[in-house]
Amino acid sequence: MKVIQIVGYKNSGKTTLMNRLISHFSGMGYAVGSLKHHGHGGAPDLSTEGTDSARHRESGSILSGVEGEGVFNLHGDVSPETVFDFYRVNGIQLLFMEGYKQAPYKKIAIGNDIEVLLTETNNVQLVISDEPFRTKGIPSFTFAEEQEYIGYITDWVRGEWVE
Repeated sequence: MKVIQIVGYKNSGKTTLMNRLISHFSGMGYAVGSLKHHGHGGAPDLSTEGTDSARHRESGSILSGVEGEGVFNLHGDVSPETVFDFYRVNGIQLLFMEGYKQAPYKKIAIGNDIEVLLTETNNVQLVISDEPFRTKGIPSFTFAEEQEYIGYITDWVRGEWVE
């Protein structure tokens, strides 16, 4: 499974880019998955208090899930690698991950504070911003160059891939 992270600050266009890439690659026939890191402090509020799965966790289950009508909800204290394993066994070929700035996977940095962002993350392979960004040998495109950066990312995904 290939993993591409989309990193940037709030309101930088991460979700818009994720949606565009998911649509593009699923349209090409890839089994695409997505994962968003809740980076706003604390665990996401999933409002499961009083549910059977919440009681399971209170009783000691480290991972609990509930499924119905094709929807699966999983709760637990898990690492990104554990989540990746779940995606892998479900046939995902290409995982787009929003956030997790410190994870070691290939990244697309997006937004306008790229210089600062590059000090907070690693393995940035591509930059997309309002203005051309030319530094550190990282390929870059502007938001207006959508066809070009989609083509670049497509070639990247189709090419040799080493994690």
